Amino acid sequence: MRIKTMSNWSKNKQRKYRKFLARRRTTRNLCIVYGLYDLEGDLRYIGQTRLPLFDRMNWYRKTVGSRMQNGGFETLSPVHKWLLSKRFNVEIREIDRKATWNVSEIIYIDRARRAGANLLNVLRGGLDTFNDLSISKGRGKAWRASKRNPVPEMTPFPNVEGK
Repeated sequence: MRIKTMSNWSKNKQRKYRKFLARRRTTRNLCIVYGLYDLEGDLRYIGQTRLPLFDRMNWYRKTVGSRMQNGGFETLSPVHKWLLSKRFNVEIREIDRKATWNVSEIIYIDRARRAGANLLNVLRGGLDTFNDLSISKGRGKAWRASKRNPVPEMTPFPNVEGK
């Protein structure tokens, strides 16, 4: 009996298997927190994903393309407008590989803002989609979910420098 190794597989099957392994997580709460950096090395955006970073960058390209076709430049978010102005010539870097979904992103955004980073993040991150004033009320799953299960108002992280 011959054992088939990955080197005997076709290129397409190898690619699909690698993608499957990258998406498979032991816990549903794990994610990757990433940063988008301009060519000068300045951090401009922090996000979270369960996809490989290369695939996440491709999702940005697809999203900008579809929004430009359907609604024009006005429908783009600040990060999408920035990516379009840079012609996607930006760097995506991993900040934390074993992050907690909807928690770690908020912490890293807060840390970066305290350090003085000029972020394009409109929200605090995570489940904070209902605090964005630019989203029209009454639309979207996140808004409806927040009305069914209200989340208590988040307070800023306490300053723990002096302890």
